[in-house]
Amino acid sequence: MSIAYCLCPSFVGKNIVEPDSFTDIFIGCFINTKDQIVIDSNGHLWNEYLNSVKDDCNSFQLFKVWEHQLKSNKNEGKLLVSHVKPNIINEECLYESAEKAITTNMKYIVVNDNNSMKEFISRINKQKIKLLNKNNFKNLKSETTVKEFCFNKAISDINWCLSRLVRNKLNKSENECNDYIRDLLSAKDYEIKDQPREGISPTGKDKGSLDIIIEEGGSLVSIIETMILTSLNTEYIITHYNKLLHNYNPTGIPHTFLVTFYKGKDFTAWWNRYSNYITQLDPKTLASGDRTVLNPIVEQSTIYRSQKSFLQTGTISGAFFSCLHIAIDLSN
Repeated sequence: MSIAYCLCPSFVGKNIVEPDSFTDIFIGCFINTKDQIVIDSNGHLWNEYLNSVKDDCNSFQLFKVWEHQLKSNKNEGKLLVSHVKPNIINEECLYESAEKAITTNMKYIVVNDNNSMKEFISRINKQKIKLLNKNNFKNLKSETTVKEFCFNKAISDINWCLSRLVRNKLNKSENECNDYIRDLLSAKDYEIKDQPREGISPTGKDKGSLDIIIEEGGSLVSIIETMILTSLNTEYIITHYNKLLHNYNPTGIPHTFLVTFYKGKDFTAWWNRYSNYITQLDPKTLASGDRTVLNPIVEQSTIYRSQKSFLQTGTISGAFFSCLHIAIDLSN
């Protein structure tokens, strides 16, 4: 699975000159893989990388070799620019860049000393970002292929489950559809919980009932909220979107799914109206209101015309979130 690395300048300055580190990490891990390097839109991190190597000729030369590889045509898309607020520096810039990077890859902040990020550790844990140092690289790939939750993989697996549901074309209720998805995800070794009660209901008087939650080691890592629609019922859509982002998500889990089982007459026309509605959505419509910033949607490719999706990202009170909107055509 792919990784998005955000590198501490001191890590670059100290390690790029070491032959083993340059070959195994800077080239082996950062270049010769599908992984990405996160940099900030203000250019602060890149300038600090240059400052970290400018006083040593060998370090500077190796950095320029690495830079050339990163920016070559064959590695287009290797650098991931994260749009952060202006005038932030050092560890704050490192954290903000990782948090706000728009990607479904796993996120790692790479440092020399984990203690340098102690001010941000609670936020790092909440956003499911990992801290990494030089000693961790040897076991990184084997660790990330065992039981580490990855949003990108979850997207693929949930889309597969939904495609199986479409192929069956049975007249299932919402609960029956949810049961079907739970069973398939459980068979793929996901830790699935059955309609747990967490957060608050839209009325604010009781705990909410989540459709499907995914855990890793007993910790909540993602929520799947489902709904059946036959038309563009905007009030119903907002109610379910609020469940994911606010009511039923009190801990602020950053990665969620909003799944629609469409049973109307024209799936393609409905999907276009749905996409336009979310694109033009006023953040004040959501429960978090003025605290919410919504980014433009990013269409996701699908191999079936009966299955559509797009990714919407944003921030709530400065904390990053991403929600994959998926719809499948269950009309007769």
